[in-house]
Amino acid sequence: MQDEPRVWLRKRKLKARGGRERYAFDLRYYCPDTHKMKSRKVRDPKRVQGERLQLEKELSAGTHRDITNISWDAFVSDHVSKISGKRNAEEASRTLREFGEMMKPRGPRYVTFSMVEGYVAKMDGIATATVNKKLRYLRAAMNRAILRDYATNNPVAVLQGQTKSPLFQTEERKVVRVLTDAEEAAILDACKTLYGTRMWSLVYAALRTGGRRGELLALDWNHVHLDDEPRVHFTNTKSHQDRMVPLNADVVDVMRRLQPMTLREGGPFMGMSDNISRQWGRVRRHAGVEDVSIHDMRRTYVTRLIRANVPLPTVQKLAGHSNVTTTMKYYTQVNDQDLREGQAKLIG
Repeated sequence: MQDEPRVWLRKRKLKARGGRERYAFDLRYYCPDTHKMKSRKVRDPKRVQGERLQLEKELSAGTHRDITNISWDAFVSDHVSKISGKRNAEEASRTLREFGEMMKPRGPRYVTFSMVEGYVAKMDGIATATVNKKLRYLRAAMNRAILRDYATNNPVAVLQGQTKSPLFQTEERKVVRVLTDAEEAAILDACKTLYGTRMWSLVYAALRTGGRRGELLALDWNHVHLDDEPRVHFTNTKSHQDRMVPLNADVVDVMRRLQPMTLREGGPFMGMSDNISRQWGRVRRHAGVEDVSIHDMRRTYVTRLIRANVPLPTVQKLAGHSNVTTTMKYYTQVNDQDLREGQAKLIG
């Protein structure tokens, strides 16, 4: 048994291909756990010296572990199969396979900081929150790779002496855009002027039910009940769980007017999705509110519920949030009117 760990480099000449000489490299070392000589193949000649130094360092520090070779695709399949939750597993799979296609790592042990940095660079123009979400999936996968002896380090993890990984980008705090009464009137007027009753009804329904654009556009008449206990059942939801929202009298009237016009389409707003983005751009310009999105109709609905002192658990259920923290984080806004009304409530 040797006193100091050493790593020997063995270079083997392979059969030439295309007139070019090729070599294979093996790192030979004494394993302190098994008390046997072992060999590790290194395919990339540029990585030979780096891996040799790293292996010597691990052997000297007593931190060496035998790493199981596994391809990136096989690792992704293995990792995703152990994730609970269908949607979470799908998003993790999509992110990891995208990383594999872009950066082409042979396996998790070959993922480097430069690869992840290049992956982030290729996502230029994508929302910061989306980039960070992809990095979280990649970080979780690499943590699992270390636990399963597929890798020795995680390039997405926090570096020593830092509070967070430099790969993650700073997200701007979300500003909730809530419509004033005047802006609502201007938008609804623009909808009717430019595109008629159906577009007006879509925006009105979003303001009165809090339905997301996708939920409203996918709504079919089988899930709209206008007689006893008027309500809609949104099925195409973000959480993949159906949500029931009661309808007040004015929304029921709107739906009754729409029904004979849209029975052939199958739903009050079905068939509108192809042109909705272009049309909304014209509506905003006509109304003079360029910074308003269709989703702001939902934000306005939820914020108005809160300002009307509707209990937060009720608002949470109506909005379809998974927890009340989301309701508080994105939809509680204070404006000048709120401040004046709050001050007026003081006694004396």
